[in-house]
Amino acid sequence: MSGLSGWLRIVRGLPRSLPFWLADGRSSRRDAVLIVARGSLLDADTMPLLRELAEQASWEIGLAVDSACEFDAACGWFVAAWRDRVRVIERDSADLERWLLRSFLVFLTSASDLVDQRIASRAERRSFVRLYHGLIAKGYGRLAAERRGLAGNAPADVLGHAGLGEVRVDVHAVASEMEGFFRAAADGGHPAFYKAYGYPRYDRIAELRNGSAPWLPAASRTLIERLGDKRRILYAPTHKDGRAATTLFPLEEFEPAALRDTLARENCVLLLRMHLLEEQGGAYDSLVDGETILYAGRDFSVSPLELLPFVDVLVTDYSSIYMDFLPFDRPIVFVQDSHDHFATVRGFAFDYDRYFPGRKVKRWGEFVAALERSLAGDDGCQEERRFVRRVLLPDLPGTFLDRLLRDPRVASLLP
Repeated sequence: MSGLSGWLRIVRGLPRSLPFWLADGRSSRRDAVLIVARGSLLDADTMPLLRELAEQASWEIGLAVDSACEFDAACGWFVAAWRDRVRVIERDSADLERWLLRSFLVFLTSASDLVDQRIASRAERRSFVRLYHGLIAKGYGRLAAERRGLAGNAPADVLGHAGLGEVRVDVHAVASEMEGFFRAAADGGHPAFYKAYGYPRYDRIAELRNGSAPWLPAASRTLIERLGDKRRILYAPTHKDGRAATTLFPLEEFEPAALRDTLARENCVLLLRMHLLEEQGGAYDSLVDGETILYAGRDFSVSPLELLPFVDVLVTDYSSIYMDFLPFDRPIVFVQDSHDHFATVRGFAFDYDRYFPGRKVKRWGEFVAALERSLAGDDGCQEERRFVRRVLLPDLPGTFLDRLLRDPRVASLLP
Protein backbone atom coordinates (compact mmCIF):
# COMPACT_ATOMS: atom_id res chain seq x y z
CA MET A 1 0.00 0.00 0.00
CA SER A 2 1.48 3.35 -1.01
CA GLY A 3 1.59 6.40 1.25
CA LEU A 4 -1.26 7.91 -0.75
CA SER A 5 -3.28 4.72 -0.32
CA GLY A 6 -2.65 4.92 3.42
CA TRP A 7 -4.05 8.45 3.49
CA LEU A 8 -7.08 7.35 1.45
CA ARG A 9 -7.67 4.45 3.83
CA ILE A 10 -7.71 6.84 6.77
CA VAL A 11 -10.10 9.21 5.01
CA ARG A 12 -12.48 6.39 4.06
CA GLY A 13 -12.45 5.18 7.65
CA LEU A 14 -13.31 8.57 9.17
CA PRO A 15 -17.09 7.98 9.32
CA ARG A 16 -16.39 4.96 11.49
CA SER A 17 -13.25 6.01 13.36
CA LEU A 18 -14.24 9.56 14.37
CA PRO A 19 -17.39 8.59 16.33
CA PHE A 20 -15.39 5.87 18.05
CA TRP A 21 -12.63 8.35 18.93
CA LEU A 22 -15.19 10.69 20.50
CA ALA A 23 -16.91 7.91 22.41
CA ASP A 24 -13.59 6.50 23.56
CA GLY A 25 -12.69 9.85 25.07
CA ARG A 26 -15.89 9.91 27.11
CA SER A 27 -15.75 6.29 28.25
CA SER A 28 -14.02 5.51 31.53
CA ARG A 29 -15.14 1.90 32.06
CA ARG A 30 -12.31 -0.53 31.36
CA ASP A 31 -13.19 -3.95 32.79
CA ALA A 32 -13.46 -6.33 29.83
CA VAL A 33 -11.36 -8.27 27.35
CA LEU A 34 -12.14 -8.74 23.66
CA ILE A 35 -10.99 -11.61 21.44
CA VAL A 36 -11.51 -11.20 17.71
CA ALA A 37 -11.86 -14.70 16.27
CA ARG A 38 -11.00 -15.91 12.79
CA GLY A 39 -14.32 -16.13 11.01
CA SER A 40 -16.88 -17.87 13.21
CA LEU A 41 -14.64 -20.46 14.85
CA LEU A 42 -12.23 -20.78 17.70
CA ASP A 43 -8.79 -22.06 16.78
CA ALA A 44 -5.64 -23.53 18.30
CA ASP A 45 -4.81 -20.29 20.17
CA THR A 46 -8.19 -18.74 20.95
CA MET A 47 -9.55 -21.96 22.52
CA PRO A 48 -6.93 -22.22 25.31
CA LEU A 49 -6.75 -18.44 25.69
CA LEU A 50 -10.49 -18.12 26.20
CA ARG A 51 -10.50 -21.05 28.63
CA GLU A 52 -7.67 -19.58 30.72
CA LEU A 53 -9.28 -16.14 30.80
CA ALA A 54 -12.64 -17.60 31.81
CA GLU A 55 -11.22 -19.81 34.55
CA GLN A 56 -8.53 -17.62 36.03
CA ALA A 57 -9.44 -13.98 35.46
CA SER A 58 -12.38 -11.97 36.75
CA TRP A 59 -13.00 -9.88 33.64
CA GLU A 60 -15.88 -10.30 31.28
CA ILE A 61 -14.90 -11.64 27.87
CA GLY A 62 -16.23 -10.59 24.50
CA LEU A 63 -15.74 -12.90 21.52
CA ALA A 64 -16.21 -11.27 18.11
CA VAL A 65 -17.25 -13.65 15.31
CA ASP A 66 -18.67 -13.31 11.82
CA SER A 67 -21.84 -15.25 12.61
CA ALA A 68 -23.12 -16.10 16.08
CA CYS A 69 -25.29 -18.89 14.65
CA GLU A 70 -22.34 -20.54 12.92
CA PHE A 71 -20.26 -20.17 16.06
CA ASP A 72 -22.92 -21.75 18.27
CA ALA A 73 -23.25 -24.68 15.88
CA ALA A 74 -19.51 -25.34 15.73
CA CYS A 75 -18.12 -24.15 19.08
CA GLY A 76 -21.07 -23.43 21.37
CA TRP A 77 -20.32 -26.59 23.35
CA PHE A 78 -16.89 -25.25 24.28
CA VAL A 79 -18.08 -21.99 25.84
CA ALA A 80 -21.23 -23.43 27.45
CA ALA A 81 -19.59 -23.62 30.88
CA TRP A 82 -18.77 -19.89 30.83
CA ARG A 83 -21.89 -18.40 29.27
CA ASP A 84 -22.18 -16.03 32.23
CA ARG A 85 -18.69 -14.68 31.46
CA VAL A 86 -18.40 -14.93 27.68
CA ARG A 87 -20.45 -12.79 25.33
CA VAL A 88 -20.49 -13.81 21.65
CA ILE A 89 -20.73 -10.69 19.47
CA GLU A 90 -21.12 -10.40 15.72
CA ARG A 91 -18.51 -8.25 13.99
CA ASP A 92 -21.00 -6.07 12.15
CA SER A 93 -23.17 -5.33 15.18
CA ALA A 94 -23.21 -2.18 17.28
CA ASP A 95 -22.43 -4.39 20.28
CA LEU A 96 -18.88 -4.87 19.01
CA GLU A 97 -17.88 -1.22 19.39
CA ARG A 98 -19.70 -0.98 22.72
CA TRP A 99 -17.68 -3.94 23.96
CA LEU A 100 -14.48 -2.51 22.54
CA LEU A 101 -15.07 0.72 24.47
CA ARG A 102 -15.12 -1.34 27.67
CA SER A 103 -12.05 -3.40 26.79
CA PHE A 104 -8.59 -2.70 28.15
CA LEU A 105 -7.13 -5.71 26.34
CA VAL A 106 -7.93 -6.74 22.76
CA PHE A 107 -6.63 -9.85 21.02
CA LEU A 108 -6.40 -9.63 17.23
CA THR A 109 -6.08 -12.70 15.01
CA SER A 110 -5.65 -10.82 11.72
CA ALA A 111 -3.83 -7.68 10.65
CA SER A 112 -7.11 -6.32 9.28
CA ASP A 113 -9.08 -6.68 12.53
CA LEU A 114 -10.63 -3.40 13.80
CA VAL A 115 -8.31 -1.17 11.75
CA ASP A 116 -10.56 1.91 11.92
CA GLN A 117 -11.02 1.57 15.68
CA ARG A 118 -7.32 0.97 16.20
CA ILE A 119 -6.54 4.23 14.42
CA ALA A 120 -9.02 6.07 16.63
CA SER A 121 -8.21 4.31 19.91
CA ARG A 122 -6.73 6.41 22.70
CA ALA A 123 -3.23 4.96 23.03
CA GLU A 124 -3.14 5.12 26.83
CA ARG A 125 -6.47 3.37 27.35
CA ARG A 126 -6.04 -0.16 25.99
CA SER A 127 -3.55 -2.61 24.53
CA PHE A 128 -3.97 -4.47 21.26
CA VAL A 129 -2.24 -7.86 21.12
CA ARG A 130 -1.64 -9.66 17.82
CA LEU A 131 -1.93 -13.44 17.83
CA TYR A 132 -0.36 -14.91 14.71
CA HIS A 133 -1.62 -18.17 13.26
CA GLY A 134 1.02 -20.21 15.03
CA LEU A 135 4.78 -20.29 14.74
CA ILE A 136 5.52 -19.52 11.12
CA ALA A 137 7.31 -21.97 8.83
CA LYS A 138 6.69 -20.47 5.40
CA GLY A 139 8.11 -17.19 4.19
CA TYR A 140 6.04 -14.26 2.98
CA GLY A 141 7.48 -14.42 -0.54
CA ARG A 142 5.68 -12.19 -3.01
CA LEU A 143 3.01 -11.49 -0.42
CA ALA A 144 5.42 -9.33 1.57
CA ALA A 145 4.45 -6.09 -0.14
CA GLU A 146 0.77 -6.87 0.41
CA ARG A 147 1.23 -7.71 4.09
CA ARG A 148 3.75 -5.07 5.08
CA GLY A 149 2.23 -2.62 7.52
CA LEU A 150 3.12 0.19 9.84
CA ALA A 151 5.97 0.11 12.31
CA GLY A 152 5.10 1.48 15.71
CA ASN A 153 2.09 3.15 17.24
CA ALA A 154 2.41 6.93 17.11
CA PRO A 155 0.02 9.10 15.04
CA ALA A 156 2.96 10.06 12.84
CA ASP A 157 3.29 6.41 11.93
CA VAL A 158 -0.36 6.28 10.94
CA LEU A 159 0.10 9.16 8.54
CA GLY A 160 3.60 8.58 7.33
CA HIS A 161 4.05 4.89 6.55
CA ALA A 162 2.96 2.73 3.66
CA GLY A 163 0.34 0.45 5.19
CA LEU A 164 -2.15 0.07 8.01
CA GLY A 165 -1.90 -3.61 8.90
CA GLU A 166 0.29 -3.07 11.96
CA VAL A 167 -1.07 0.23 13.25
CA ARG A 168 -1.80 0.34 16.99
CA VAL A 169 -0.57 -3.13 17.79
CA ASP A 170 1.13 -2.90 21.17
CA VAL A 171 2.34 -6.50 21.39
CA HIS A 172 3.06 -9.00 18.62
CA ALA A 173 3.30 -12.32 20.45
CA VAL A 174 5.93 -14.68 19.04
CA ALA A 175 7.52 -17.90 20.26
CA SER A 176 11.16 -16.77 20.28
CA GLU A 177 13.44 -13.84 19.57
CA MET A 178 14.40 -15.52 16.31
CA GLU A 179 10.79 -15.63 15.13
CA GLY A 180 10.33 -12.04 16.30
CA PHE A 181 13.21 -10.83 14.12
CA PHE A 182 11.73 -12.60 11.10
CA ARG A 183 8.23 -11.25 11.72
CA ALA A 184 9.48 -7.69 12.23
CA ALA A 185 11.52 -7.77 9.05
CA ALA A 186 8.73 -9.34 6.99
CA ASP A 187 6.00 -7.04 8.37
CA GLY A 188 8.11 -3.91 8.21
CA GLY A 189 7.53 -3.51 11.96
CA HIS A 190 9.71 -2.30 14.80
CA PRO A 191 11.39 -5.22 16.64
CA ALA A 192 10.56 -3.69 20.02
CA PHE A 193 6.89 -4.62 19.59
CA TYR A 194 7.60 -8.32 18.94
CA LYS A 195 7.65 -10.08 22.30
CA ALA A 196 8.71 -13.67 22.96
CA TYR A 197 5.66 -14.51 25.09
CA GLY A 198 4.89 -17.70 23.20
CA TYR A 199 1.49 -18.82 21.95
CA PRO A 200 -1.51 -20.04 23.96
CA ARG A 201 -1.45 -23.23 21.86
CA TYR A 202 1.79 -24.38 23.46
CA ASP A 203 0.25 -24.18 26.92
CA ARG A 204 -2.50 -26.45 25.63
CA ILE A 205 0.03 -28.79 24.02
CA ALA A 206 1.80 -29.10 27.38
CA GLU A 207 -1.53 -30.08 28.97
CA LEU A 208 -2.17 -32.69 26.28
CA ARG A 209 1.31 -34.14 26.70
CA ASN A 210 0.61 -34.45 30.43
CA GLY A 211 -2.58 -36.44 29.83
CA SER A 212 -5.30 -33.78 29.61
CA ALA A 213 -8.45 -35.06 27.91
CA PRO A 214 -8.69 -33.72 24.33
CA TRP A 215 -11.47 -31.26 23.49
CA LEU A 216 -13.25 -33.44 20.94
CA PRO A 217 -16.91 -34.04 20.08
CA ALA A 218 -18.24 -37.28 21.51
CA ALA A 219 -18.47 -38.90 18.06
CA SER A 220 -14.79 -38.16 17.36
CA ARG A 221 -13.69 -39.59 20.70
CA THR A 222 -15.69 -42.74 20.00
CA LEU A 223 -14.11 -43.14 16.57
CA ILE A 224 -10.59 -42.73 17.97
CA GLU A 225 -11.34 -45.38 20.59
CA ARG A 226 -12.62 -47.77 17.93
CA LEU A 227 -9.31 -47.59 16.09
CA GLY A 228 -7.88 -49.70 18.88
CA ASP A 229 -4.24 -50.62 18.34
CA LYS A 230 -4.07 -49.21 14.83
CA ARG A 231 -1.28 -46.71 14.44
CA ARG A 232 -2.34 -43.25 13.28
CA ILE A 233 -0.84 -41.06 10.63
CA LEU A 234 -2.02 -37.48 10.28
CA TYR A 235 -1.66 -35.97 6.81
CA ALA A 236 -2.10 -32.18 6.86
CA PRO A 237 -1.03 -30.38 3.67
CA THR A 238 -0.57 -26.62 3.67
CA HIS A 239 -2.87 -24.00 2.16
CA LYS A 240 -1.16 -22.10 -0.66
CA ASP A 241 -2.96 -18.79 -0.12
CA GLY A 242 -5.45 -19.51 -2.89
CA ARG A 243 -2.73 -19.18 -5.52
CA ALA A 244 -2.46 -22.90 -6.18
CA ALA A 245 -4.69 -25.86 -5.42
CA THR A 246 -3.54 -28.47 -2.93
CA THR A 247 -2.44 -31.71 -4.55
CA LEU A 248 -2.68 -34.68 -2.21
CA PHE A 249 0.37 -36.94 -2.20
CA PRO A 250 2.21 -35.13 -5.02
CA LEU A 251 4.70 -38.00 -5.24
CA GLU A 252 6.16 -39.55 -8.34
CA GLU A 253 4.61 -43.01 -8.96
CA PHE A 254 1.90 -42.49 -6.33
CA GLU A 255 -1.24 -44.62 -6.57
CA PRO A 256 -4.11 -44.49 -4.05
CA ALA A 257 -4.40 -48.29 -4.09
CA ALA A 258 -0.74 -48.61 -3.10
CA LEU A 259 -1.32 -46.21 -0.21
CA ARG A 260 -4.25 -48.27 1.07
CA ASP A 261 -2.23 -51.49 0.78
CA THR A 262 0.66 -49.93 2.70
CA LEU A 263 -1.62 -48.68 5.46
CA ALA A 264 -3.29 -52.08 5.80
CA ARG A 265 0.07 -53.88 5.88
CA GLU A 266 1.41 -51.56 8.57
CA ASN A 267 -1.82 -51.73 10.63
CA CYS A 268 -2.32 -47.99 10.17
CA VAL A 269 -5.10 -45.55 9.56
CA LEU A 270 -4.48 -42.22 7.87
CA LEU A 271 -6.32 -39.15 9.17
CA LEU A 272 -6.54 -36.48 6.50
CA ARG A 273 -7.06 -32.84 7.44
CA MET A 274 -7.35 -30.12 4.82
CA HIS A 275 -7.10 -26.39 5.49
CA LEU A 276 -10.50 -24.94 6.42
CA LEU A 277 -10.65 -22.93 3.19
CA GLU A 278 -10.23 -26.13 1.16
CA GLU A 279 -12.58 -28.46 3.01
CA GLN A 280 -15.35 -27.99 0.46
CA GLY A 281 -13.11 -28.17 -2.61
CA GLY A 282 -13.56 -31.91 -3.18
CA ALA A 283 -9.81 -32.59 -3.36
CA TYR A 284 -10.04 -35.51 -0.93
CA ASP A 285 -13.35 -37.09 -2.00
CA SER A 286 -11.79 -39.86 -4.09
CA LEU A 287 -9.10 -40.62 -1.51
CA VAL A 288 -11.10 -40.98 1.70
CA ASP A 289 -12.62 -44.45 2.04
CA GLY A 290 -13.85 -44.43 5.65
CA GLU A 291 -11.67 -47.42 6.55
CA THR A 292 -7.96 -46.93 6.00
CA ILE A 293 -8.27 -43.21 5.17
CA LEU A 294 -10.56 -41.05 7.30
CA TYR A 295 -11.33 -37.37 7.04
CA ALA A 296 -10.51 -35.41 10.22
CA GLY A 297 -11.51 -31.85 9.41
CA ARG A 298 -13.09 -29.12 11.52
CA ASP A 299 -16.21 -31.18 12.27
CA PHE A 300 -13.96 -33.90 13.67
CA SER A 301 -11.89 -31.47 15.77
CA VAL A 302 -12.20 -27.68 15.83
CA SER A 303 -8.52 -27.38 16.72
CA PRO A 304 -5.90 -29.68 15.15
CA LEU A 305 -4.03 -29.72 18.47
CA GLU A 306 -6.62 -32.04 19.97
CA LEU A 307 -5.70 -34.74 17.43
CA LEU A 308 -1.96 -34.64 18.01
CA PRO A 309 -1.77 -36.86 21.14
CA PHE A 310 -3.25 -39.72 19.06
CA VAL A 311 -0.82 -39.29 16.14
CA ASP A 312 2.20 -41.57 15.69
CA VAL A 313 3.54 -39.93 12.52
CA LEU A 314 2.80 -36.55 10.97
CA VAL A 315 2.93 -36.13 7.19
CA THR A 316 2.86 -32.65 5.69
CA ASP A 317 4.44 -30.63 2.94
CA TYR A 318 5.14 -27.12 4.26
CA SER A 319 2.40 -26.60 6.85
CA SER A 320 3.44 -25.05 10.16
CA ILE A 321 1.43 -27.77 11.94
CA TYR A 322 4.76 -29.55 12.30
CA MET A 323 5.76 -26.82 14.76
CA ASP A 324 2.85 -27.87 16.98
CA PHE A 325 3.85 -31.53 16.67
CA LEU A 326 7.48 -30.96 17.67
CA PRO A 327 6.83 -31.00 21.46
CA PHE A 328 5.56 -34.60 21.11
CA ASP A 329 8.97 -35.61 19.67
CA ARG A 330 7.47 -38.03 17.16
CA PRO A 331 8.47 -38.57 13.51
CA ILE A 332 7.56 -36.15 10.73
CA VAL A 333 7.67 -36.89 7.01
CA PHE A 334 7.83 -33.92 4.64
CA VAL A 335 6.42 -34.40 1.14
CA GLN A 336 8.08 -32.02 -1.29
CA ASP A 337 5.38 -30.47 -3.45
CA SER A 338 6.76 -28.51 -6.45
CA HIS A 339 9.58 -27.69 -4.09
CA ASP A 340 11.73 -25.39 -6.21
CA HIS A 341 8.70 -23.38 -7.34
CA PHE A 342 7.36 -23.09 -3.79
CA ALA A 343 10.75 -22.06 -2.44
CA THR A 344 11.04 -19.34 -5.09
CA VAL A 345 7.51 -17.95 -4.93
CA ARG A 346 6.66 -18.32 -1.24
CA GLY A 347 9.89 -19.36 0.39
CA PHE A 348 10.64 -20.40 3.95
CA ALA A 349 10.91 -18.38 7.12
CA PHE A 350 13.96 -20.42 8.14
CA ASP A 351 16.37 -22.67 6.29
CA TYR A 352 14.43 -25.64 4.94
CA ASP A 353 17.11 -28.29 5.38
CA ARG A 354 17.83 -27.32 8.97
CA TYR A 355 14.46 -26.24 10.39
CA PHE A 356 12.15 -28.84 8.82
CA PRO A 357 13.33 -31.77 10.97
CA GLY A 358 12.24 -34.99 9.29
CA ARG A 359 12.58 -37.23 6.28
CA LYS A 360 12.00 -35.33 3.03
CA VAL A 361 10.56 -37.30 0.12
CA LYS A 362 9.67 -36.76 -3.53
CA ARG A 363 8.85 -40.28 -4.74
CA TRP A 364 6.42 -42.93 -3.58
CA GLY A 365 9.19 -45.40 -2.75
CA GLU A 366 10.95 -42.79 -0.60
CA PHE A 367 7.68 -42.10 1.21
CA VAL A 368 7.08 -45.76 2.02
CA ALA A 369 10.64 -46.19 3.30
CA ALA A 370 10.36 -43.06 5.47
CA LEU A 371 6.98 -44.17 6.80
CA GLU A 372 8.18 -47.66 7.67
CA ARG A 373 11.23 -46.31 9.45
CA SER A 374 9.10 -43.76 11.34
CA LEU A 375 6.61 -46.40 12.44
CA ALA A 376 9.50 -48.56 13.62
CA GLY A 377 10.29 -45.77 16.10
CA ASP A 378 13.61 -44.57 14.76
CA ASP A 379 13.51 -42.10 11.90
CA GLY A 380 16.98 -40.83 12.74
CA CYS A 381 15.79 -37.23 13.18
CA GLN A 382 15.60 -36.93 16.96
CA GLU A 383 18.57 -34.58 17.18
CA GLU A 384 17.17 -32.40 14.38
CA ARG A 385 13.87 -32.06 16.24
CA ARG A 386 15.68 -31.29 19.48
CA PHE A 387 17.65 -28.51 17.78
CA VAL A 388 14.53 -26.86 16.28
CA ARG A 389 12.68 -27.04 19.59
CA ARG A 390 15.60 -25.45 21.40
CA VAL A 391 15.93 -22.58 18.90
CA LEU A 392 12.31 -21.87 17.92
CA LEU A 393 10.37 -23.22 20.91
CA PRO A 394 12.39 -22.31 24.00
CA ASP A 395 10.94 -23.19 27.39
CA LEU A 396 9.27 -20.15 28.93
CA PRO A 397 8.12 -19.79 32.56
CA GLY A 398 4.39 -19.74 33.26
CA THR A 399 1.71 -19.49 30.59
CA PHE A 400 1.23 -17.14 27.67
CA LEU A 401 -1.31 -15.14 29.70
CA ASP A 402 1.05 -14.95 32.69
CA ARG A 403 3.82 -13.56 30.53
CA LEU A 404 1.57 -11.10 28.74
CA LEU A 405 0.06 -9.70 31.94
CA ARG A 406 3.55 -9.03 33.28
CA ASP A 407 4.28 -6.82 30.28
CA PRO A 408 4.60 -3.29 31.73
CA ARG A 409 2.35 -1.83 29.06
CA VAL A 410 -0.42 -4.36 29.76
CA ALA A 411 0.08 -4.52 33.54
CA SER A 412 -0.46 -0.75 33.85
CA LEU A 413 -3.98 -1.16 32.42
CA LEU A 414 -5.23 -4.00 34.61
CA PRO A 415 -8.46 -3.10 36.46
